[in-house]
Amino acid sequence: MSVTLTYDSTLARVRVSATVGGTVAYAVVDRSVNGIRWTTIRGGDHLAPAGGVVASNDYEFPPGVAITYRVRGYSDAGVLLSTETAVITAVIERVWLKSVARPFLNRPVTVLDRPQVSRKNRGGLFEIKGRSLPIVVSEVRGPAEWELRVRTDSPAQTRALELLLAVGDVLYVQVPDDYDDVPGGYVSVGTTGRRRLSALPGDRRQVWALPMTEVAPPGPDVVGATVTWQSLLAEFGTWADVLAFFATWADVLEYVADPETVIVP
Repeated sequence: MSVTLTYDSTLARVRVSATVGGTVAYAVVDRSVNGIRWTTIRGGDHLAPAGGVVASNDYEFPPGVAITYRVRGYSDAGVLLSTETAVITAVIERVWLKSVARPFLNRPVTVLDRPQVSRKNRGGLFEIKGRSLPIVVSEVRGPAEWELRVRTDSPAQTRALELLLAVGDVLYVQVPDDYDDVPGGYVSVGTTGRRRLSALPGDRRQVWALPMTEVAPPGPDVVGATVTWQSLLAEFGTWADVLAFFATWADVLEYVADPETVIVP
C-alpha cells in the first residue's frame, strides 16, 4: 500500500489517495500532529476501495504544521491487513470560512479587525433578605461569541459569500497557524449585515458584519461533498446529460459543483 498527499488551494483541502491490495475490504484514514493522538478525518471511516484506490479529503486539517496521515486497510472481518503513513504541511495565508456539509462553497475572506470575544455568564446572583452579600448559583459559561468583520472586493466575491451564508450550515473557521487575531473552530452565524465600503464611484467593495457563536462540531455522519445529486440535475438538466459529460462515477465524485446550485427558487 502507498499513500499520496496533495494540497488543493482552490478549496483549502488535503487530498488523501492510497492504493490498497485486493484483500482490503475497507480503509480508515486518520491524522496526527504528534504521532500519538490520532483523529479519523471527516468522511475517512470505512472507505471502500474503487479500482484498488481509496480517496478522501480533509478540509479541517491544522494548517502550518507537519501532519501525518495514516491509512489502515482491513479485511471483511475487520482484521487489520496493512498500515501506511505519509506527511504533509499545508499552509494557508488567509482566514477561510468553510461549509462542513458543502465544501464547494468554501471561501477565503479578508478580515478587517480584531474581534472582541465574549462568553456569556450563565450563573446568577440572588439577593437574600437580611443579608448584605448575595448567593451565587454558578454554571459553566456559554460559548465564545464575536462579530467578524470582513471585506469583499468585487461583485463575484460578494455573491460567493452570500451563497456560503445562505444555506445556514455550521461553518468551520480556519485560520493560519501564525494568526491569533480571530478564533477558529465551528460556528453558527447569526443575522448578517453588509454595506458599501465607500460612496466613491466604481468602488464595489462591501463590508460584512458576521455575528458568530461557537458550536459543537457536526457529527461524523455529516460528510462534505463537492457535488450533490441536486446540483448535478440543476447544472446538467437530465441524467442523460450527466452520463454524457462524465466518463465514470469517479469523475462525478471529482466534480466541484457551481455554488449557485445551492439556491432553491
